[in-house]
Amino acid sequence: MASQSGGELAFLFERSTWSRIRQIVEVNIVAMLRLSHHFLPAMISRGHGAILNIGSGAGYAAMPNAAVYTASKHFVRAFTESLRAQLAGTGVTVSEAAPGPVESELDQVAGIEGGATPGKAFSESLRKNAPQILFGNSREVRL
Repeated sequence: MASQSGGELAFLFERSTWSRIRQIVEVNIVAMLRLSHHFLPAMISRGHGAILNIGSGAGYAAMPNAAVYTASKHFVRAFTESLRAQLAGTGVTVSEAAPGPVESELDQVAGIEGGATPGKAFSESLRKNAPQILFGNSREVRL
């Protein structure tokens, strides 16, 4: 099972509508939880299975003007790591793919020119945490 999420990145929290905030939480958090909750019991019963959650490099740093998106990706990371630890020895693996910024059609919709290139704060955090992000432990691979 793979959970894919996404949405507009850049907006000021205090100026956003509640429906926009809720949409990000529903797509990036609630959908992942519902899918995992639905498929996990059968995986555990048969003694094998895999869950791949789609996070983001944003789950490893703070990004101005993207508080809700960034927080949702931190949730993806924490949930994935916690569930992985909980399921150790069951035959079910839980992983996160955490891609970095790429230029896409999403950028145009979000009003980001030239791709979602990280700012200085994100770059500094990524540089400081790079060994952990890139190598993690032997049970995970992060790109």
